[in-house]
Amino acid sequence: MACNRRVDGLILATSRIMAAVNRLDISIGASLSLIGYNDIPLASRLPVSLTSVHIPFDYVAHQAVELLFSERPPGADCIRRAMPSLIPRASSVRYP
Repeated sequence: MACNRRVDGLILATSRIMAAVNRLDISIGASLSLIGYNDIPLASRLPVSLTSVHIPFDYVAHQAVELLFSERPPGADCIRRAMPSLIPRASSVRYP
């Protein structure tokens, strides 16, 4: 079964994919939305700034250290959650 729909967005594991899309002469942010993960400093400095999912690594690290050094009884809950946030930039299209 053929599908005639085209891809309109990608979530990137690496910014190298963005370079590959550029080589294909696809208009990032207009024809194709790209979203990165981790919001590295480079994301905002690229020729088309990359929309990113920001992970609060300071919080994650603090929670990990706290769990490592806390005295918990065996079987005690050790689940912690960190809420990511979306940092919109030029590489993504906003839907109406």
